[in-house]
Amino acid sequence: MVWPACRGGGWKWKMHTMSGQDRDEENDEFLVLACDGIWDVMSNEDVCDYIQSLLLITDDLEHITNQVIDTCLYKGSRDNMSIVLVTFPGAPKPSPEAIRKDKALNSILDKIVREALRVNRDNMDFDELLRGMSALPYFPPGGGISAKRSVIESIYKELCPQHADSVSMYP
Repeated sequence: MVWPACRGGGWKWKMHTMSGQDRDEENDEFLVLACDGIWDVMSNEDVCDYIQSLLLITDDLEHITNQVIDTCLYKGSRDNMSIVLVTFPGAPKPSPEAIRKDKALNSILDKIVREALRVNRDNMDFDELLRGMSALPYFPPGGGISAKRSVIESIYKELCPQHADSVSMYP
């Protein structure tokens, strides 16, 4: 029994009711508990797709949850953010192929940023660089360019240290 406060005034005894879905132990991969700051900028599908792609690269759940929070910051979330990720036996496991593809993507991004800045280093600010790269098809599902912003940012700061202070955490 739960003794909740009644909004209409006074106290009433009420039976605690729970509704929920049974777990599908064969197919469930993970459970995400997160604050509004996550859901304000990513849909359920985006969060799930992004976490699935990260689980194929690492089994470090702290790293994965930090990546989700950073990605949401880069997407412009201004609300409180916390996330708990619980994996079940059916969760994706790191795959050598996915790890190779992620490293290859980072290498491609490095080449694209270096070429863009080689051509237009003095006149291209970081936001302009991001806008120019945002339509590329390479980014992790659910995360988009925001998922690789830290990679792009580190290359930009290396090549344009004089503009490093102009790089903002927010879009």
